[in-house]
Amino acid sequence: MPGRNISVGWPAAMGALSLLACCGVAMAQGAPPPPAVSVVPVASRQVTETGDFLGRVTAINKVDIVARVAGFIEERNFAEGQKVKTGDLLFRLGRRDDARMEFERAAALTRNARERAYLEGRAAACVPS
Repeated sequence: MPGRNISVGWPAAMGALSLLACCGVAMAQGAPPPPAVSVVPVASRQVTETGDFLGRVTAINKVDIVARVAGFIEERNFAEGQKVKTGDLLFRLGRRDDARMEFERAAALTRNARERAYLEGRAAACVPS
């Protein structure tokens, strides 16, 4: 039995030695030259540290401008971001015929009612009692 361990160990030792010898020869033949490096002298200077970050900004106060009358905007009298005061003219609306027509319709109905009342009063005066 002791001879059996020697017969297994002997080929393993020979294989390891031959592998080591092959690697040593290959390294001696194909060793690349050392890489080229550049050298920069050290300089002292002022450096400002900066950082780039992603984020979202939301306003604390919000203003909604809502029209109280219908119409098309012809002119905007303020610049974006400009401070405005109460009573400042913000927009100039285009001439809208709907409001004019509604006014004229109301005036015509008023005239018509007055004429009808006048005619009814004359007709009552003409009827004998």
